[in-house]
Amino acid sequence: MATEPDDELVIVVPPAHQAGVWANDAIVNSSDHEVTVDLLRVDHSVEPNVGTVVARVAMSPKLLRQLIDELTDAWDDYVGEVTRRLIDDPPGGPDGDDPKIE
Repeated sequence: MATEPDDELVIVVPPAHQAGVWANDAIVNSSDHEVTVDLLRVDHSVEPNVGTVVARVAMSPKLLRQLIDELTDAWDDYVGEVTRRLIDDPPGGPDGDDPKIE
């Protein structure tokens, strides 16, 4: 992926996409030559549940591997930061007996 320091890539987000989308589910379909990821927003307030595709991305298996690696790194960083915060400021206070309401 183009995240190396010596790579120069100007990324332009069209105005229609700047707000992004919310997804709470995903479906992955694959073949020998491509992988398609459908990101869904599932409405659990109706029966039957309705899933609306909010984004569909088709990619090569090579890009999928790179994406998995990038997401793994981001997840590891997130978990490390949350863990550090919990160690520095435990939910029950330093003695564990004065719960905070946030």
